[in-house]
Amino acid sequence: MKQFIFIMATFLLVCLPKSGFSDPATINNDVSVTDYIGIRGWSTYTISKTYSMENFDDGVTFPNITYKIQIDQDSPFLIGTPTMSLHVIKTVGGSVTLDYYKPISHNTAFTYTTSNDANIVWSYSFIFKYQVPSSTPLSQTQLTKFEIRKLNGFIWDWQSTFYYYVSTTCEDSWNFNTGTINAGDHEVSDYITASVQAFPNGGITELDAGLAVTLLPGFYSNLSMSGQVLIVIDGCGGAYRTFNPALGAPKVTDATILNFKNENISIYPNPANDMISLSIPKATIGEFIKIEIRDVNGRLLHSENKTYDSNASANLNTLTPGLYFITISGTDLNYNQKIVKQ
Repeated sequence: MKQFIFIMATFLLVCLPKSGFSDPATINNDVSVTDYIGIRGWSTYTISKTYSMENFDDGVTFPNITYKIQIDQDSPFLIGTPTMSLHVIKTVGGSVTLDYYKPISHNTAFTYTTSNDANIVWSYSFIFKYQVPSSTPLSQTQLTKFEIRKLNGFIWDWQSTFYYYVSTTCEDSWNFNTGTINAGDHEVSDYITASVQAFPNGGITELDAGLAVTLLPGFYSNLSMSGQVLIVIDGCGGAYRTFNPALGAPKVTDATILNFKNENISIYPNPANDMISLSIPKATIGEFIKIEIRDVNGRLLHSENKTYDSNASANLNTLTPGLYFITISGTDLNYNQKIVKQ
């Protein structure tokens, strides 16, 4: 019996985590992390994360200690297997003598170097990278676990587990009446959109001081400063990016939107039988406007230019009952809305 107790005590001392004797090794102070990744339909994200490493050495006894990190991913599998590395910095007498990145692999031993010399300081950071494809589904969460183990004799002692959650979401929406299309990649809605609720899976806006363009998914529209706009459907209601075609990259110049007359427009009645009335409070009596009506496939069915007045209207008597999209455009005006013909 005494021999059995001795064997069990030895097993417990060797095999179990040493939290009772020293602090266990941790990543990010043993605090879990949740990152929200906005999905855009044209690109695969490459994410790089850096976190601190604590208690990876006992500070006195051993100058080189062996660890390994095991990766475990729960479904749904939103990201590829992360690649890991260590950022290692050695400082001697206050001056950095080494600064490099050391790749490490899943469940493969690596050496954590320490020093008892007060003039020599080793510091480590934990880095992992992963990709999120453009086809990744939205509103999903995946847990990736990084389990830290320390070699104690012939046994790999568990130290701690770092929990990293990634959740897919939409980018922030940006509604446009007036203002600026900022260079880069953005979610859009309202007057620039790739939502199926707008005409026809796209929208109309004014770019670059009066150049009216139609923005549809997959369609490039030229801007006056040698740029382009691309609209895509990304599951979030649409997204746009501005390009410099000469560089093949997002452009660095902004484009001005001048749709300030879009506010408080009303089209009534809706649904309608043969006629609809148009109220554009910020339009000037006598200015020219253009009215276009398209079906759900984007085909132009009706187009007319007219002078705006308080009795402005559009005739629907040539349309069959169904859903349509009406666009009203003019100076500082680009507006589209769904209408229903009864």
